[in-house]
Amino acid sequence: MSSCSPKTKEVFQNLKAADLQEYPDPNATELKNAIANRFGISPEMITPSSGTDELIDTLPRLLLSKGDRAVIIRPTFFRFGEATSREGGEIIKVDTNLENHFRFDESTARQVIEQSRQPKTDIVWLCNPNNPTGQIISSELLKWVISEAKAFVIVDEVFSGLLDPTSTNKTLELAKTHQNVLFLRSLSKVDGLSAIRIGWGIGHPKTIELIEKWRLPFNTSTLAQKIAIAALEDTQHTADVRNLIINERQFLEQQISLIPGLELISGSQANIFLLRHKQKDLFQQLFQRGILVADFRQADGLEDMGFVRITVQDNNKNLKLLKALQRI
Repeated sequence: MSSCSPKTKEVFQNLKAADLQEYPDPNATELKNAIANRFGISPEMITPSSGTDELIDTLPRLLLSKGDRAVIIRPTFFRFGEATSREGGEIIKVDTNLENHFRFDESTARQVIEQSRQPKTDIVWLCNPNNPTGQIISSELLKWVISEAKAFVIVDEVFSGLLDPTSTNKTLELAKTHQNVLFLRSLSKVDGLSAIRIGWGIGHPKTIELIEKWRLPFNTSTLAQKIAIAALEDTQHTADVRNLIINERQFLEQQISLIPGLELISGSQANIFLLRHKQKDLFQQLFQRGILVADFRQADGLEDMGFVRITVQDNNKNLKLLKALQRI
């Protein structure tokens, strides 16, 4: 449902052959300045990456040795576990529960802090809003974890573009005073620019200085940097898309609540949420009706619960989904 800014389309349409011959700025200076202006931080707090995947892969290489521990909340983004295991790390799982709709609450935060203080624990992975639930970690709990954890806290915020920027920018203030945290963001979601693979990490200048020493000099292309800068400057387009997605998500959730047999995990603040049928295999039921959704029936922390992840689309596609759900 996300669409890219008209300003990014203009940049793309005005590209010349000479633009294809330019090496990228290895320091990504203009890109860092655009990110800094967008979020009210200094360029020294930013490290650019090829999407957030690059940082998710790189950070365990820097922080983990074989047998070191990383704390992961379940359910959450599967890439955290993959990146940890690739470096020989031990995954310490902190489970949220179905009865509480998988919310990250005070009990969850306390368990994370306790586990972070155990020997050889070097990373805490958080996702805010969480994927696949779309739920957020409150600013109070997030501050508590970052302040009290004895490990490096990585907060994946790629879905944060769907939240009130006033509150999300306030969270970034924690990076100015804490060297043990890195916030990950990108242009892949609300800005509709998944293909250009632009992401970045936001952290304390001393933390960024260390990460920058390991960053490849040309990890973001010339074209991607130019398109990203245009997108970052078009805050009105981002706000318009955000409002449209929120309205469609609320419409979809309200209509689903009227359909017997369905159970929706409430509280999403993103463009995704979990859904299941109480008696039937929802993934197969939708697939048979020509609708493909993300299969979370055997996802880590959701095994055998029958959940699929729904992504909010435009109104026509949402109506098609609702019609299929009503026929199950």
